[in-house]
Amino acid sequence: MLREKSWGRHEGKSFDEIIAHEDFGYENFEQWINALDGEAYPAYIKRVKDFFKGFLPACASGDVLVMTHAGIIRVLIHLLENISLEEAFCKPFGYANYIVLDTQTWTLQDLQCL
Repeated sequence: MLREKSWGRHEGKSFDEIIAHEDFGYENFEQWINALDGEAYPAYIKRVKDFFKGFLPACASGDVLVMTHAGIIRVLIHLLENISLEEAFCKPFGYANYIVLDTQTWTLQDLQCL
């Protein structure tokens, strides 16, 4: 449930590579993610929400370590902080960072770097 979003034929390509080979440009965040193929964003968001709000609470007891990609974490931030996807994806989140989710209050602690 926590696999990263599929970008279809754009998988593994940089922003610059996509711009150089596609006939659509970047107008805004929503236009950009909808122009790319692969898994639809509403399905991706639902999958992340179902994991954290359904699966995890149903089977977890005590502390649980969940390791996943930054994209999943940004979607979680979007859902829990009630901010746009664009705002969530603009938050700095480097390699080997982590967040702590309190599943009692459904709040996130600040992003941390190892």
